[in-house]
Amino acid sequence: MKRRFSMGWLLLVLWVLSACSSPVSPDENQAPFSITFEVMTDPVISVPYIGYYPSVYTAFDLLKVALEDQGIPLIYSESEFGIFIEEVATIKPLYGSYIMISLNDEPLNVGLADAPFEDGDTFSFQLEYWDQASKQRHDAMNAFLKTEADVYLEALSYEVFTALSYSQDLDINGYNPQTQTQADLIRSIFILRSLNQDVTVLQVELAARYSTELTFSAGLGLLALMGSEAYEPAKLEFTTSLENLNLNTGWLDDLSMAIIALGESTPDDLVEAFKSRIFEDLNAPSLAHAIMALVVLGEDPYQIVDENGISLVDHLLSFQNDSGGFIYNSDSSPTDTRQFSSPQSFLALVVLDQWISQNPRLPYRP
Repeated sequence: MKRRFSMGWLLLVLWVLSACSSPVSPDENQAPFSITFEVMTDPVISVPYIGYYPSVYTAFDLLKVALEDQGIPLIYSESEFGIFIEEVATIKPLYGSYIMISLNDEPLNVGLADAPFEDGDTFSFQLEYWDQASKQRHDAMNAFLKTEADVYLEALSYEVFTALSYSQDLDINGYNPQTQTQADLIRSIFILRSLNQDVTVLQVELAARYSTELTFSAGLGLLALMGSEAYEPAKLEFTTSLENLNLNTGWLDDLSMAIIALGESTPDDLVEAFKSRIFEDLNAPSLAHAIMALVVLGEDPYQIVDENGISLVDHLLSFQNDSGGFIYNSDSSPTDTRQFSSPQSFLALVVLDQWISQNPRLPYRP
């Protein structure tokens, strides 16, 4: 059973100063009581509970009262093993992490409902990692979200819209789809999909203009046509066009996109060529698409390493700068991230994270 308290999200960015009071009458001769709950976010959310409480109340009961009074989200489940806190405020553990609960800076070795407490105590909630690769990945994603994401949303980057739609409901007022070119139609379809809006009319238009002249664009176009009557004919046309692709010297991103678009239907010789050339061109966009292609094939990009033992993911993360964006390659200016490298890299990390979390959302699919 799950219960949600999710009012007043704006309070999450403020230091909570107001105190909570018990909704019940005090027990006989009970003295006023104070306990503090701290959520270790940036900034820290501190919620004091001051007043009286029934003797049967646990620390978890007081937490519920305190957070509900402030409109701060708390999501938990109950089972035969006790109460499990799944989310508190903005802390939502993903794969590789958990919520550590401490009492007066000492980690609890029992559940919150069984924890002893007394007047003046402080319980804290902090995200901790047991898997360092997940921490590195999440830190990279959060750095992009903090400093770069809004820029690309304003620029209508379909990669960022797609990535964010995997974990939240998006909305954009007054979006007008662009239809001048095949690229415009593809972008508009992906954005509208991320907004959960109908794309049927645009798919009809795209089908009429669909071209396989450029493999990368054709692969994206095929993904944009998924779910329409035009998909199967376009898939046959795209697959046939790959027979003319030079697997040994052609653009590596074309091979990656063909795999992303076709999945298990990708010709074996193309997959073999892709894997043999996967470290051929170390730049952020190529690495991002290679990671997504491997995810579509059901293979772990962390297990694909070069002669020095460095994985595809580690190579990609090496191109992220301090601002959270991604440079194109090692020859790029360290601040030159406002290009396609950043949104494509972010999408690849989100797709990878969803796959590792066993909640796969394959790229660009409806």
